[in-house]
Amino acid sequence: PFLLLLPGLLLARQSGLAILGGLNALDPGAITSAELWAPAPGQMNCSLPAPREMYHHTLDTWQVTLIACYGYSCDQLTPSGWQHWRTTLYSRKYHTSAVTSQGLLLVGGSESPTTTELLPWDGGESREGFTLQSTRFQHCSVQPNLDTIILMGGEFNTESLVTVYSGLGAGEEVTTRKLAPLLHPRSGHACGFYSVGDSRVRLLLPNSRFAKFPSPAIDWKIWKALYL
Repeated sequence: PFLLLLPGLLLARQSGLAILGGLNALDPGAITSAELWAPAPGQMNCSLPAPREMYHHTLDTWQVTLIACYGYSCDQLTPSGWQHWRTTLYSRKYHTSAVTSQGLLLVGGSESPTTTELLPWDGGESREGFTLQSTRFQHCSVQPNLDTIILMGGEFNTESLVTVYSGLGAGEEVTTRKLAPLLHPRSGHACGFYSVGDSRVRLLLPNSRFAKFPSPAIDWKIWKALYL
């Protein structure tokens, strides 16, 4: 869910999709635009400017606030429009993110591929997180709960690597474990998950579109059942 915000006006609390930035050779304006969509009731489809040019960035929802991170800073959507939220320790692009109980966790990226950092919800400055076991950029991640993130694929010999990082909550020690490697090496891909029962998580990945990793026709497949 997010709040639909316009300058000086709070319209409604909605559950829907937010799309921000990205590259499009046929539409150069995509990199500086955002779209919000919500189904009925309260159906809407509107556009608004992006905070700045963004691509291979991250976009998260905390409570009802949209937060976008790219380069050395993160921006949040407010009733007055996009505003600077935090300055990051490292430049972030081709990274992933996770909403934890302590703050927004930024993971890897092309310019800082072994680092993580935590941007606290309480307003403090960004601080160093745990060090990744392997370089990670152009990877994907899923978050089955607030204290766990699963990283899959990426560049520089991590194309088949799947790693679980647990213990992201306050006062916990971060632990790692490797899962079985991906059946097809992947980079620049997307992933998702859905839960069955209380503990079984199924991970979903589309086949890579990169020519360097030839694969069958693009489709969605269930890769692995994971018990947490």
